[in-house]
Amino acid sequence: MKFSGSNWWSFDFHNHTPASSDYNANERGQISLRDWLLAHMRARTDCVAITDHNSGEWIDRLKQEYVAMANEQPRHADFREICLFPGVELTTSEGLHVLAVYGPEESAAKIYGLLALAQYNNDANNAHGMCRVGASAICDHVHQTGGVVILAHAEEVNGIFHGTSNSSGQFISTRADRSIEQLLEKADAIEIHDETAQAIQYFATKLVGRAIVDGSDSHRTDRAGVRRVWLKMARPSIEGVRLALLDPDSSLLRNAAPPAAPANRITSLRIEGLLLRRQALEVSFSPWFNSIIGGRGSGKSTLLESLRLAMARESDLEELGSDSDVLRAFNRFKQVGGVRGNAGMVRPESVLAATVEKLDVSSNSRERYLLTWRHSGFAAQRQDESGIWEDTGMTAEQAARLFPVKVFSQKQIFELAERPSALLTYIDGAPEVGFQTWSDHNEVLRRDLRALRSEERRLQLSIAKKAQLLTELKEVARKTTAYQQSSVAQQVSTFRENQRVKQTVESFIETVAAPLRALEDAAGLPNPYETVQLGTISLQLPDPTEVRREANELVDDLKSQYEVVRQAIGALRQRANAFSASGAAIRFLAELDAAMAAYRQEVEKLKAEGVGTAQEAEAALRRKQELETALSTIAVQEDLLAQTQKKILHAYAVLKFHRRKLTRLRQSFVQSVLSQNPNLRINIEGQADVHQAVEAFRSVLRLQDGTFLEEVLSVDEASGQADGLLGRLINNGIHDPTHKRVTSLKLGILERSGSILGQPVHGKLVTALRRLSADDDDALLEWFPNDRVTVEFKRSRDNHFQSLVRASAGQKTSAILSFLLAHGSEPLLLDQPEDDLDNALVSELVVQQIRDNKSRRQIIVVTHNPNIVVNGDAELVLPMEFVGGQIQLSDPGGLQDRTVRQHICEIMEGGRDAFRQRYKRILEDLDASR
Repeated sequence: MKFSGSNWWSFDFHNHTPASSDYNANERGQISLRDWLLAHMRARTDCVAITDHNSGEWIDRLKQEYVAMANEQPRHADFREICLFPGVELTTSEGLHVLAVYGPEESAAKIYGLLALAQYNNDANNAHGMCRVGASAICDHVHQTGGVVILAHAEEVNGIFHGTSNSSGQFISTRADRSIEQLLEKADAIEIHDETAQAIQYFATKLVGRAIVDGSDSHRTDRAGVRRVWLKMARPSIEGVRLALLDPDSSLLRNAAPPAAPANRITSLRIEGLLLRRQALEVSFSPWFNSIIGGRGSGKSTLLESLRLAMARESDLEELGSDSDVLRAFNRFKQVGGVRGNAGMVRPESVLAATVEKLDVSSNSRERYLLTWRHSGFAAQRQDESGIWEDTGMTAEQAARLFPVKVFSQKQIFELAERPSALLTYIDGAPEVGFQTWSDHNEVLRRDLRALRSEERRLQLSIAKKAQLLTELKEVARKTTAYQQSSVAQQVSTFRENQRVKQTVESFIETVAAPLRALEDAAGLPNPYETVQLGTISLQLPDPTEVRREANELVDDLKSQYEVVRQAIGALRQRANAFSASGAAIRFLAELDAAMAAYRQEVEKLKAEGVGTAQEAEAALRRKQELETALSTIAVQEDLLAQTQKKILHAYAVLKFHRRKLTRLRQSFVQSVLSQNPNLRINIEGQADVHQAVEAFRSVLRLQDGTFLEEVLSVDEASGQADGLLGRLINNGIHDPTHKRVTSLKLGILERSGSILGQPVHGKLVTALRRLSADDDDALLEWFPNDRVTVEFKRSRDNHFQSLVRASAGQKTSAILSFLLAHGSEPLLLDQPEDDLDNALVSELVVQQIRDNKSRRQIIVVTHNPNIVVNGDAELVLPMEFVGGQIQLSDPGGLQDRTVRQHICEIMEGGRDAFRQRYKRILEDLDASR
């Protein structure tokens, strides 16, 4: 897929046809023009140079056949668009092979003209034919006729680096160094097939910085496209080839595939109904580096602000505050214009629509969205598989999260440099830092600490009753002791024992008597067998005489035995009564009654003396037990309190460690971002931004405005030494690391100490601290100063680092800009970031970052600095003009387009110098056309 502006094109620089006498004998006369073209189409090569030995015979015929194939309906199944570059492989008078390649618009006539200039000997066996002109002169002829020179298969026979090895294996060049140097300076590129060859290793130093290409050198169709390189060009043209070869570091890839388009990118912007652009304006963007250029009032910034609105990035500016110049300028832009006193650019019917593409990681597929801003509201649509746009119902905020993009103006960048806290906020926004995940866990740790502190206070409140309970226990114990020391105390025990024993004896007697009463009740009835007899039996047979006799005997026996039982029960009663009436039992029970009567008399006597009743004594004893139980519970609570306080220490230690983790995350992120930037250094000092911490710290301590200013933070202007509670956190006289000083500071405040971090605290401040509540103490434990960010930069690689605080506005901007460019994969939009920068800073800090990072993220820059455009190697240049009261997009394209380069030279001061520095000889051609 090709995009607007410059793209990567595969290029096979060396190919033969049957027009070469050494072409494969089996195919010669057998393959057709179409066969040859299809072979290269199947190889999926974008650009093919036709370079027969000293011949252009097949060039026009192949071009004609290609046109015929392109016009066929339907096209051949293997048809693929390719670009044919006429060329020739010349054999110089020294026997060197030189490739001359011309633009696709040229014909075989160009080749025959070159052969005439080179004085080709017209040998029918053209693979062995030679020119009478030397390599140096041939290079001049090629350049004069508009072609590029490539020294063919440099390491092989007829190559510029060809040589032999002596008996020791040492390489001996066939050609003198001076002639080699001369030809290398004249050649646009060197073709090398094997970079590990001995010849290439021998001449490695001569290849530094030069364009090294490759080609199939195919002499049969199955070799088509086996070797090729990638060139960056706006479109296949000889000018594009020449510029790519002049800039091999950025525009030539030999051993690597070209960079894929960034996963997330803005593909286009459509503007309708703006005050200065009433007709629709459609702008397509490259996935890589886009430069928007133009004079003042040409609409450069209009494109960027339109993108800001369409991409739902208004909230980014709102974070700057209402006093921000950037926010005010943006608000003026989006006001309805045409009204007296209103400088707005939009109209009620204005429509700003951005088409974006993003990678859906879950399905590894690309999704297209259309984000549209109108005065009536924001809309987001998604394109389905059939190409139809469907409404998603997303809000602007949801769309902004779905497709993240960063937009910065020069003033925004300068603010990041001026306000370290703003830079820290930007750092925290990087996914690599994972601030949101850190923040969520931090909130959990804070809640855990607060819960433990709340439990501590609950236990302390319960334990606080201990002194009161101890006092009451002491009084109750005194009463019970006095009671226990009286005679009643002993008699109480005896009385209770006597009562128990009497109950035991009486219970025994009752237990013995109860069964006897039941027996007596049953035996007291008349003898039940007196009236029992066998009824009348009238049968004769069988004979009932024996049965009647046995029955009568049984009744008589039972009557007599029943009387015996009555006598036995009477005997049992007498035995039981004998125990109750015994002298021992009577005496024992009488003694018990006497003892209990004596106790009652003693109680009455004690009461008369005011000692209290036994009931009161017993109540005191019960209260003592209750108090002792309560104090036992408090003892358990004291153990729980000790455990809870240990947990609090641990929870706070975990919270502190987690806070330090944030510092390490920030430091790690910054180090990774700047690992390849030797000119910038960002230091993050943990919990050391005391100036930024003042407001929050005073709020935690509930200090009224205007009070205790120096006690909280003071700075000596002469020495820069800081003092006060916060100042001591960064005071050079204290050797503990800052995070330990923060803990000491909190501990001193919690203890309401008169000395904190080794310095006395003003008495009135201590009084103010004593008014803090438990909730305030919790807030203090959870409070931490923010990290301090300091930025250092080097003006160039050879200079020393210096603080950004003492830097100029331009130096500050360039330093932060290079940081913004160094990380992230989301599209980055910059509005004139080079304001206040000199060219040295632009080149050292900005341009290199753009070149290094544009392959992984889309960059869109509004700029008037030619170094950013040219040396940054913009894939797409968008020249803006103001014509007839309307902003216009004029001839957008890549740097290889002549019209684009003309726009740069006309619009941008220093444009010609930038091209001269970058492309050397190409300006001669540009100047010649003026």
